[in-house]
Amino acid sequence: MTFDPAQRFVRIVAAGRGVIYAIQADGSLRWYRHAGWTTGGTSWSNGVGREIGTDWHTFRVVLAGAEGQLYTVSGDGTVRWWCYDLTDPDGGDGAGTWRNGSGSVVHDGFDDYPRVFGGYDDVLYGIRADGTLWWHHYEAGDGTAGPGAWAFGGEGQQIGTGFHRFPDVAAAPSGVVVGAEIAGVLSWWRYLAGDGTNGPGAWARDGVRADIGSGWAPESLRTWTMGADGEIYTVALDTSPVPDLDHVLRWYRLINYSTVDQGGVTANWAPPAGGVSIGQGFTVEDTAALQGYALQQSVGRGGTVEIAVSTTFDSYDTRIRRIVPSPQVVRRVATTNAPPGPPTLPPGYRSTGCGYPVAVSAVVGDSWTSGVYDVELVGPDGLTRHAPFVVRPPAPQQDLLVIVPTYTYNAYNTWGGHDQYTGGQAGVRRTLTFLRPSTAAEVEQTGAVSHLLQSDLALMRWMSAAGFAYDCVADGDLHDQGTALLSDYRGVVLCTHPEYLSDTMRAAFVEYTLGGGRLVYTGGNGLYERVVPSVDGTALTFRRRDGSRDILGEDGSPESDVLGVDFAPDGFLTFASYRVTDPGHPFLAGTGLSAGDEFGAVSANIAASGWETDRVPDGGSAVVFAEGLAPFGAQMSRLDHPGGGWTFAAASLCFNGALGDPVCAAILHNVLDTALA
Repeated sequence: MTFDPAQRFVRIVAAGRGVIYAIQADGSLRWYRHAGWTTGGTSWSNGVGREIGTDWHTFRVVLAGAEGQLYTVSGDGTVRWWCYDLTDPDGGDGAGTWRNGSGSVVHDGFDDYPRVFGGYDDVLYGIRADGTLWWHHYEAGDGTAGPGAWAFGGEGQQIGTGFHRFPDVAAAPSGVVVGAEIAGVLSWWRYLAGDGTNGPGAWARDGVRADIGSGWAPESLRTWTMGADGEIYTVALDTSPVPDLDHVLRWYRLINYSTVDQGGVTANWAPPAGGVSIGQGFTVEDTAALQGYALQQSVGRGGTVEIAVSTTFDSYDTRIRRIVPSPQVVRRVATTNAPPGPPTLPPGYRSTGCGYPVAVSAVVGDSWTSGVYDVELVGPDGLTRHAPFVVRPPAPQQDLLVIVPTYTYNAYNTWGGHDQYTGGQAGVRRTLTFLRPSTAAEVEQTGAVSHLLQSDLALMRWMSAAGFAYDCVADGDLHDQGTALLSDYRGVVLCTHPEYLSDTMRAAFVEYTLGGGRLVYTGGNGLYERVVPSVDGTALTFRRRDGSRDILGEDGSPESDVLGVDFAPDGFLTFASYRVTDPGHPFLAGTGLSAGDEFGAVSANIAASGWETDRVPDGGSAVVFAEGLAPFGAQMSRLDHPGGGWTFAAASLCFNGALGDPVCAAILHNVLDTALA
């Protein structure tokens, strides 16, 4: 066995009747059976697990079906079918054999789906980048792939929309789908048609979700998987002031998993309501087979970017590419042979760094224009991991500067199980290192809503397509250089969620706008909370000494001083269009809109106004020209500062996802044109 005990498994997969498949980071597929699966008892048929396969760490997705069937999806979208026949299906220790045809490729087109789930009833569901849900049925069920093997010739059938609101989704037999929303609400659906159609009556409750629980967000638990009879297994987070390993396996069971909608919406959970601890040692990190991070959040021309890597593969390929602006591969690295065995995480790694060895390095050449770059680590069958970084300019090259909110990415990075928001850690400050892989490094589409890198890349791609050239820096660059970094730019662009900042950064924004600078705030919940960067810039310390949030507005430094708007917490997770309130405002020029007209109904983040929104405080002087329709919706506005500077505020986390809307695009075009004038 070759794995780090702090991240032993890349995933665990419940398969019904207590069977759990666990894939180790070294590729070992291990079979467990929880003998107490009906009641939450703590007995196991084989507590140490039985190895029944190898090289399973190469797969992006592993799904379980009934009677030993499994489906795997590789990084290149290839789907394989497997079936493990137990010698003793009703007990035993997992002894058995693989059925003929196991490992056969049965489909090769699942690369369109950032997320795939299902497996029961030989149904695989795919969620596309836009949140649409697609149904596939493998009718052959035997590893063959000839004519008639799949319903509809293998073409997916769209059966739902809006699933990008649920970052974690699983399925049970008979069309049951369960998903955890952004804030951890657990919801239930049942696809009754079961044939790929989506007409009236296709879904229970006409497709309206039924909420059946709470506390299922990544900040509450490490991972979860659903079995065939309503049983759900989770890995709990350690809530100590200084968290240890997250490794305790907990059992829950939704007894009426297939009939939640009958007799009114009722979730009948087996007691106790908080679940039962049934095992230990189940540490999970889904990237543990191949992962890396940049030692530098930003690099200047002539500097060196270094990528630390941990892998259980023998080798991997690497390429470095610019994502925005003007996508381009800037360097290919020959196949890298990995040292034997992954490094073991040191004590305190969440705060001080993983300590992985540098495996890839490159000097930033003169042709590497300022922007967001990515080091791609590519394993077997297209399994790809990412380590993004920013290339900053040696001096201003453009008139616009985009500040990439890397401090926010750190705050929401749940790699290692814990971030600024996880439960526990009462009464203490939280220090989180940049020297770790990142769940916020959303270089590829995720099929889920985003307030992090994915949304910011959408903004910068739009700017490039609209003809706006820009430089890029990271948050840490502004902390290091202060106002001097901003003073030569005609406009400074803030991204989707610039929530966290240091005192130095805030002072720079104040001085810049008072000195005539134009601040373009395209997001929501910005400039909200103080962080303290480490001297070397490799870590951030969050919260006050008593563990409470360090909200700048509570210290007399509200974000509205700079942005014109303050965060409106009562608007959390509401989504709606904007409505025009001042049609004569210059930022609405050319839109043809009148008072009361609506825009931004559709966004990659559901609707243009929402998720987290800002509003002008009582007595504030920002001029509002459009407002979100939901209660406490975003107030789109302009604040004029003494000295000729101004701030535009979209005031919504969802605005950048709506730049495909012609009105949203026209507004931002007007704003940037004005900033450059």
